[in-house]
Parts: sequence; structure tokens; C-alpha cells
Amino acid sequence: MVKDIDLVNPDPDILEKWSDMAKSGNIEIKIANKQLQMASEDVNIAKSGHLPTVNVVGNYQYQGGGNVDGGSQSLKQAANVPGSFVSQFSVAGVGVQANLPIYQGGAVSSQIRQADALYVAMSQKLVAKEREVDQNVKNAYWKIQNGVSIVKAQTQALKSAQVKLKSDETGYQVGVRNSVDLVNSEKNYFQALQSYNQSRYQYLNARLELKYYAGQINVDFLKEININIDKQKAALAITNQLKNNLKN
Repeated sequence: MVKDIDLVNPDPDILEKWSDMAKSGNIEIKIANKQLQMASEDVNIAKSGHLPTVNVVGNYQYQGGGNVDGGSQSLKQAANVPGSFVSQFSVAGVGVQANLPIYQGGAVSSQIRQADALYVAMSQKLVAKEREVDQNVKNAYWKIQNGVSIVKAQTQALKSAQVKLKSDETGYQVGVRNSVDLVNSEKNYFQALQSYNQSRYQYLNARLELKYYAGQINVDFLKEININIDKQKAALAITNQLKNNLKN
């Protein structure tokens, strides 16, 4: 027996709310936003090539007394006299160095133009991605809405085909139906089961698509989908078994 899957409409059942959720939650839009921010930073970095730079510089120098320690007493005394040729001293200095770029062969201007072009490209990419995601959200939303009705209709068609098959099986046993009638009923049931499985698959896939595009996939939703996928696997197993029986 084929188990029914859970048929639910999108929650919330308002298309505009799903579009709003996608603008802030879709992973591809988030990536495009980050790329645009990085391009903006690249423009600022390129423009900084025209700005002056200020550096702090420092130095330290130590003048030792050579091998005074091993020399005569007079040399040791001279090492302590400032200005003598063997004296020990240290020199330290610190300062500020400013650089003002005047002309660098147009390299900085070229880098700015390149960064600006990249920023424009990333802006256009973000707009295109937002439009693409919004259209995908709308398509998935209406697939779910229509999918509920289609699955229900296919369920009724499957039940009718199953009743007809059982009726022909009984008629065949009592001799009022022949083998051709029975085979035709089996084929009709198999086709109805295939259409039923296909409609359920499309419905479940649409639910996954809507949640993904809106950035709303969570653990609870995945658990719910997995339960319905298990039911779908069982239905496919029945379909394959019937297909094998028809071949034999």
C-alpha cells in the first residue's frame, strides 16, 4: 500500500514574504553582497595611491671599544673618555618621513579605473542575482500550490485504477474477464502509479527549492522532508515491482 505524503501549502502563504526572506537569507545573494563590498574596498585602496604617506623612521648605532679589555691600562682609561678614538658610545634617532606622490606614470589612475569597473560589474551581478532568485522563489511557490492539487488528483486516479484492477482480477478468476482485460488494467494501474510518483517528487522538490532560495532550510524541515522521501522510496519500490511483474 502506498503511503500518502504530507501535503502542505507554503507557510507563510504569501508570496511577497518569501521574496523578502530570499533577499536577506539567500546564500547566493549574500555572496554577491560580499563581493560587492570587497570591490568597494578595492576602489578605496586604489584611490589611496594618490594620498600622501607618513612613516615613522628610527635608527640606533653602537660604537664599541674594540679589544680594549685586553689592552693596556691607559687604553682602558681612554675608552671611558668621550671623543677618544677608543671610546664607547651609542647614537639613536627617530623621525617622521612624509611622501607625496606627484606622478607615477598613470599606474594609480589605471588601478582606480580597473577597480571602478569591477565594482560596477559586481553591482550588476548582485542585481541580476536578486532578480534570478526572486523568479526562482516565485516558480517554486506556485509549483507547491499547484503540486498539492496535482498530487491529490493523481491520488484519486491511482485509487480508481487500483479498484479497476482488483475488479478485473476477480472477473478473471470467475471467467467474466479475459487475460487481455487483466493486462490492460495492470498497465493502467502502473501508468497511474508512475504519474502519482512523479507528481509527489515534483511537489517535494518544489518545497526544497522554495526553502533553499529563501534561505530557510533548517533541521526540522529536513527531518520532515526525509520522512516524506522515505514514503516516496517505498512507492517507487512498489512501482518497480509492478513493472517487473508486467515484463514477466
